[in-house]
Amino acid sequence: MQNFLAAASQGTPLAGRPTFVLLQFETDESFGLFFINSEENILLCFMRSDNEFVDFATDVYPEQAVHITTSLDKICWLFLGWSAF
Repeated sequence: MQNFLAAASQGTPLAGRPTFVLLQFETDESFGLFFINSEENILLCFMRSDNEFVDFATDVYPEQAVHITTSLDKICWLFLGWSAF
């Protein structure tokens, strides 16, 4: 994280608008027929104020999300009697 903040501080202009970066952490879990995908979003703002580098997190929507999906192929395999998934 320190390396990321150091790289952002070098790329932030002295004057002008702040820079925004979206960090998205994603986790995938498989439960046979169903998959659960969860996301966490963090929006960071980088700017310079009086020639000092300032970074802070801001509100982002959605902050977290969970998706439940299934695979039609695996459902077909289940009906066919295959258990090799």
